[in-house]
Amino acid sequence: MLLRWGNDGAVSITTIQPAQTLHLVVASFAAPRNTAAILQALQDHARGQAASDLDPQAVAAVRAALATFAAEAEEGAVALRGGEATGLGRAMDRCQQAYDHMAALLPALHAPALARTVQGLKAGGALGAKFSGAGGDGSVIALYQDPHAAREGQAWLGGLEGVQAWICRIQRRPGDHAAAAG
Repeated sequence: MLLRWGNDGAVSITTIQPAQTLHLVVASFAAPRNTAAILQALQDHARGQAASDLDPQAVAAVRAALATFAAEAEEGAVALRGGEATGLGRAMDRCQQAYDHMAALLPALHAPALARTVQGLKAGGALGAKFSGAGGDGSVIALYQDPHAAREGQAWLGGLEGVQAWICRIQRRPGDHAAAAG
């Protein structure tokens, strides 16, 4: 599903039909972070009130990251529809890089354990990995094309203290025989 937020606050929802079967490993940390503080920091900096004491670099980083998130969601949807797993993984990675840039400027977003987990998933073969949402609930998501690699990613996560991990299989669209051959 692709969600798009309009400038007027309206949300449009588009169902994405993947061209190939993919595997997501989703992990949640037992101790969530302060979601309210994270979202408040993002909202304050996205609005960037003129008469505030906000760091202009942080305001610019948040606005750039939000634009990156929107653009990469579109790129990821195109990749998913087209059966380009590596393209979807790259879109996920670019979102995480934008988040990391913001976190370097906003202490409320700093999440070293989540960042190490994303790095570990990538080092272990994930095509893409990122925090889920704003990172406040302490969850990450990683993309795999191969089910065996996804199970290895899940097992690695299961070895971390206070982490639970699941594999979610995303089925290719029905009747797509070209994707089944690839």
